[in-house]
Amino acid sequence: MAEYHFKYASSLDSEDQMLDDLQSVLELHEIAGGRAWRLQLIVSEAFTNALLHGNASDPKRLVRLTVRVNESEIIADITDEGAGGLDRIAHRLNSGDPLAESGRGINFMERYADRVEYRESPTGGLVVSLAVRLNEKTQTAKS
Repeated sequence: MAEYHFKYASSLDSEDQMLDDLQSVLELHEIAGGRAWRLQLIVSEAFTNALLHGNASDPKRLVRLTVRVNESEIIADITDEGAGGLDRIAHRLNSGDPLAESGRGINFMERYADRVEYRESPTGGLVVSLAVRLNEKTQTAKS
């Protein structure tokens, strides 16, 4: 398994660099087409949520991206340095209002990822783990 680690300041300007870094990993592993597009889309959403909601746009706080690639899937972990992220996620998942002004990104990630997991990092921030399968068993609607 290959693993790549990146860190960024909590600034919207950092997203361009993050997408460039992610694209480099995708190219290195010859991942293209719908799978690459889906991963870029959901990682971008999680990254924006991490810097805006998790880190409250505090440029002293970092957003970390870890990308792991194995023979069956590519996994991206996006980690913020905020607090209370799991509670916010749980509240949103239990609210049942898909038209709410905030939180639609969670539904978006759940729709386009093959697997989404939320957990607290050892330092207290939120980790959003997004996986996209690389094999033919990927669901047709998500290809």
